[in-house]
Amino acid sequence: MLTLDLRLLSFNPSGYHQKISENRGTLVSSARNRRPIDLVYVPGKLIVSGNATATAENLRAAESLLRVGIWSELFHQALGIFLVLALWMSYDFSGG
Repeated sequence: MLTLDLRLLSFNPSGYHQKISENRGTLVSSARNRRPIDLVYVPGKLIVSGNATATAENLRAAESLLRVGIWSELFHQALGIFLVLALWMSYDFSGG
């Protein structure tokens, strides 16, 4: 039989804001630590400055690396959205 824990329905704003405040550091460090993959490593391996043919060949040869760069960028964009929401939710709008 399925039971419902009523403690899950109670809402404690002060504890909620503190929990988000504790976790936003994890979000920031996660975004900062993985960012060089899609900003430095992937373009450095795929793009040849001034030679479009060599760049196209690199893209064809390392399709999986290109996909990793795209997924990494999408992940960081989504993480940025969650970080903004976490910062907004941790801000105390009551003025006190």
